[in-house]
Amino acid sequence: MSKKSFISGAVTLGIAGIFVKILGFLFRIPLGRMIGAGGMGDYAPAYDIYTTVLVFATAGIPVAISKMVAERCAIGQYKNAGRVFDLSRKIMWVLGIAGFIILYFGAGIFASLVHMESSELAIKAISPTLLFAPIMSSYRGYFQGWQKMEPTAISQMTEQLFRVIIGLSAAYIMYNTHYLYGNEQYSVSTDVAQSRGAAGACFGAVGGAIFGLIVIVLIFRFNKNEMKQKILGDTSNYMEPGKDIVKQIALISAPIILAACVMPLVNLADVAIVMRRLTENGIEYATAKSMFGELTSFAAPIIGMPQIIIQAIAVGLVPLVSASMKLSKTDRLHSEIRMGYRAAIIIMLPCSAGIFALAKPIMLLFYGDQVDNAIPCLEVYAVAFVFLSMTIITTAILQGIGKQNIPVINLIIGLSIKILATWILAGVSAINVKGAAIGTVVAYITTTVLDIRFLKKTLSFKLLLNRMIFKTTAASLIMGVVVFGVYLILEEITGSLAIGLLVSIMVGVVIYGFELVIWKILKEEDLEIIPMGDKLKGLFKYIKR
Repeated sequence: MSKKSFISGAVTLGIAGIFVKILGFLFRIPLGRMIGAGGMGDYAPAYDIYTTVLVFATAGIPVAISKMVAERCAIGQYKNAGRVFDLSRKIMWVLGIAGFIILYFGAGIFASLVHMESSELAIKAISPTLLFAPIMSSYRGYFQGWQKMEPTAISQMTEQLFRVIIGLSAAYIMYNTHYLYGNEQYSVSTDVAQSRGAAGACFGAVGGAIFGLIVIVLIFRFNKNEMKQKILGDTSNYMEPGKDIVKQIALISAPIILAACVMPLVNLADVAIVMRRLTENGIEYATAKSMFGELTSFAAPIIGMPQIIIQAIAVGLVPLVSASMKLSKTDRLHSEIRMGYRAAIIIMLPCSAGIFALAKPIMLLFYGDQVDNAIPCLEVYAVAFVFLSMTIITTAILQGIGKQNIPVINLIIGLSIKILATWILAGVSAINVKGAAIGTVVAYITTTVLDIRFLKKTLSFKLLLNRMIFKTTAASLIMGVVVFGVYLILEEITGSLAIGLLVSIMVGVVIYGFELVIWKILKEEDLEIIPMGDKLKGLFKYIKR
């Protein structure tokens, strides 16, 4: 995979991810206003429980498919690449059915474990998604192994589009539905209406998964002939035994699954810990649930916008690094690793600075006045995003070089510290729910340091990016200060929150773009590998004068 193909694939997934996250915001804004922070408090743990079960079926195996297919395609073994996909698809189907049964019939138990009994209906509503999502993920992993990112992008956008449409419709219907007893009609209580609305929102994931699966299967059929030609042209006589393929899938995916499920499990622990600590401080259960809803459903999802771009880079890095490692091309491997870090740094630092500076107007614009606790939580999450990004990239690299166990161990260490920090800080009245967000920062700082230290020691190379990091940090901080000032001035002049926010963001993009060029953070040759790069060269040279 060439550098240009890598960037192209990352850009494709990044654009799709942004589309998905924008729809996600459009989904959460009316949903949050409809069912309130309390309803979102039911929605969040249900989704975390679902995610925890889902990762066992989808987190590791698609990465294993991508890695194994890429390795076999790199040496021309296209038949074995096809066998990897066929076997993995069957495994995903079995895991999906098992996950559905566990989640649906164990909904009440799961809800009780996290001290959020009102989320049981939402858990049941989202459980059928597991019948479709794992299969869809297997197709995505196969395409990514062939260095085809477009099918994944299209299916992701389709899935999210229908999730939003169906989820909002179902939430509205269920939230506003009345119970009918005999000849008398009674309106449901606010708490019951919120839990029903949360269930309707969760059901949107089922519809999204169905349509996403349909689309990627159709794309697979359209591309089948192209892949089949390469398989027919494969002259290698070696056919891997099925048991060896299954064993390798298990060895690659097991640590990845463990790593992927750690965070959802910690999120669930957050529910139990924060709710308990808040109520111990004399806060009523309903108020505590609303505070937790602000943290998990209002503040945390904001970070998902820039995070998806980092994840797109990581997805492209896994097969890229894996192929270079397989061919023992050390210099190319080191260059690709630096390229991945460089791309992440240029994105994560300005995003962190911008979100921190504009946390208050962002929250107020999206969710109205019910965000007193969400604003400081978002400021903390903005700091956490820097270290989260570094963890994501380093984890992808370690997976690519066959060191899947290391990110798992380091993440468990980091998140163990988070649980302890959350328990202590959430019990402090002045900190309360913000303790969970601060614990997240501590967790990712720990994980980042441990991951990078191991990577540098294992590959015996230096990142050589200190100067670039310093420049990018300075540029991001300057941009953040200017953006905050522009917002304050415009909001005072126009009296419009939206105008002040949107214009300040645009100003920030322009300022950061100029800084990238003037400070030589972005190089002219970088423009050759981005869309419309040739047209931007003239502007690039003009700014440099």
